[in-house]
Amino acid sequence: MTNESGKSFPKPGEADLIAALDQTGFLLEQRVAQHLTRRGIESVQVGSAFRDKTTGKTRESDVTGEWSAYAGDRSLGAPFLTAEMIVECKNTQNPFVLIGQQKERRGVFGSCGFNTEFDPLHLEFTNIGYAHTLYYLGLDKLPGAPGGDGFVGNQLIRMNLQGGRWRATNDGVFDSIIYPLAKAIADRPRFNFVEEGREAEIEVPVFSFYYPILITAGPIYAVSVKDGDTAVREVDWAIVTRELQEDELSGTFTVEVVSCQKLDAYLDVRFFGYLESVSRKLVENARYFDPQWLLKNLGEPKNRRLFDAWVENRSRL
Repeated sequence: MTNESGKSFPKPGEADLIAALDQTGFLLEQRVAQHLTRRGIESVQVGSAFRDKTTGKTRESDVTGEWSAYAGDRSLGAPFLTAEMIVECKNTQNPFVLIGQQKERRGVFGSCGFNTEFDPLHLEFTNIGYAHTLYYLGLDKLPGAPGGDGFVGNQLIRMNLQGGRWRATNDGVFDSIIYPLAKAIADRPRFNFVEEGREAEIEVPVFSFYYPILITAGPIYAVSVKDGDTAVREVDWAIVTRELQEDELSGTFTVEVVSCQKLDAYLDVRFFGYLESVSRKLVENARYFDPQWLLKNLGEPKNRRLFDAWVENRSRL
């Protein structure tokens, strides 16, 4: 090989190429994407583009993938479930540390981890008022819910080995991990057909779950601080929350930090396991998606026009 001046220089060998690429996250992204595809995640993409609402520029998510299913018989008006994974990959052996507390064991979804296009309980029936199916039926407390082990981090730290000593820093963590994932989640279209009065689109309940994830090749530690005591444990995955306040990016955002070596276990418990638990719970409570049962047992809906539109649209399934 020669450069522009005509001088020759050596070609990189196969091992050199792989070693150089392994120092980046590019090969890890490909491996993660292929693994998600093998596990049955749909529409898996590497380098999925989205528009940054703050700057107007195009950004990319390392890996994205989707899943969807009806919780029961669609012809009977069963709810439609969707889930999307938005993944950042970091191919580093340096540990990530989450600092936080043990809290009540319930799901931590933040502002953007869950969305519903149509929730019948938003119609405000007389006997219960305005309610969310997520909380009313306890979907946030099912096995596999985010943060279900009780630990919730609020700081994400990277450990670096320098001069034989470990040093903790959060340099680059916000800009290269939290911020891109929060922007990607915020870019996802969100509708609420009841609040927006879109009666033509009220057909079956739609519940969507979002999984913003950091996958790392290195170990992960959860550090719990309470009453002056500090407990450290290595974990397979853990959740961290971050509050953001910007014009186009506001709310509580969550990110799950997952060990690449434990990705299968994470998918079994947090993704497929949790979504299957949600589906079973919805099937067991199918009466809450039957307009006539709701009218008889929960009273008159505040928004009768949208309720009647739902009954009409549902009759054409």
